[in-house]
Amino acid sequence: EINQFPTETELLRRFGPYKPFYLQKNYFRGNWGLQSEEAWKEKIDEGFTLMTKNIKKILDLSKKNNINIVIGVYPWPGQIIYENSGSAHIEHWKNFCDKHNIKFLNLFPAFIDYRKKGFSKNDIIKKFYIKNDVHFNRNGNQIIADKFLNFFFWNSHNN
Repeated sequence: EINQFPTETELLRRFGPYKPFYLQKNYFRGNWGLQSEEAWKEKIDEGFTLMTKNIKKILDLSKKNNINIVIGVYPWPGQIIYENSGSAHIEHWKNFCDKHNIKFLNLFPAFIDYRKKGFSKNDIIKKFYIKNDVHFNRNGNQIIADKFLNFFFWNSHNN
């Protein structure tokens, strides 16, 4: 199977001056959920196994203490570049939550949908992420807080 995603060099040429340092630092580390190559499969499976094992420990502890949990997923900048709202990461945690009757909050659309408002991918990354980093800045954290509070309020009044 041919990799449908461009190489780092192709991306550096395509996206201009803001992206190179970010991409050099985070592109390959952050695009695992976008890859379908067999070379990545073993590492992806190992990662999901470890994450699931640890989340199950948290889930067991929360049940023992009568605490409800919510699992949320959010995009890294590399996933904004690909407008990837159907990644393996989302699918894995959605299925896990369905299986274990856990509330699931998908924050990918909250950021990717800014494309529909006329924002370029680069504008979204600049607006919501710390420069040259995968973490959110104040604007990004505000979106997450608003979405979580709406999610929490809706779920607490509709159950």
